[in-house]
Amino acid sequence: MVIIAPSVLGYQEGRGIEGHEGDIRALLEEGIQDLHIDIMRNPFTPGTDRFDNDAIGYVCSTFAGIARLDFHLMIHTPDEMIDSLAKLLGEREQHTITIHREAYRPLDKWYTSKEYDLLREAEVEDLLPEVQTQLREAQQRSGERVLAQLDHIATLGFQAGIALEPGTSLENVTEEMAAKVRRLLLMSVCSGAGGQAYIPDVTQKIRDARTRYPSLMIQVDGGINAETGMEASRAGAGNLVVGSYITRTANPAYKARELQMMLRGASR
Repeated sequence: MVIIAPSVLGYQEGRGIEGHEGDIRALLEEGIQDLHIDIMRNPFTPGTDRFDNDAIGYVCSTFAGIARLDFHLMIHTPDEMIDSLAKLLGEREQHTITIHREAYRPLDKWYTSKEYDLLREAEVEDLLPEVQTQLREAQQRSGERVLAQLDHIATLGFQAGIALEPGTSLENVTEEMAAKVRRLLLMSVCSGAGGQAYIPDVTQKIRDARTRYPSLMIQVDGGINAETGMEASRAGAGNLVVGSYITRTANPAYKARELQMMLRGASR
């Protein structure tokens, strides 16, 4: 059965997250168990800070006991946020913290894009040899820091996840990384804003991930609606992050129920 994890990012707008408590409780009453919390911080999402600390505290204090909280950290150096979440939550084993494989990349003139995939020769072959070497060394160092932080997340008692931007290949997740996480989050839009359209090429990436990592939960985030949700689930996704398709409707609980029924029907 495919899990629907509504993203509550959009609920910070207008009335604020507190003003949508009734909507969120209605979703939980429909059988939704997972709430996805997208936390964005500049410079990982350039010029954008979303889901502020007050909103994070509110979600933790209000819903941690009745829902599984799924924290998606779109943050360049997520260390401080991880420790802050640990301070907010006493019982942590049912909650997940997902960090990006692109986290910890150095912010210099050669390495400003999260989409830069150093394992694809075509993306670096035109650079000077010494620059290629610097970039690959940076890739190794950032990978070491990701591994250390995945260990830290598990030590704190959370479930750990790792996320990939659309342009980052599966090869960037090493066997050692895969062994430390419960889920692999595949972005089907570029991180930084809600309401974007699903990138069709990600469907094949989902299929490949399902084959490569049979024991991991494959989560997909971005542009999910009835059509793309079916496409992603048929490709092998077991967890769908759904934002505006649910939250920007007059009756989010009804929309979530409708989507759940469609996905259940497709799985038979």
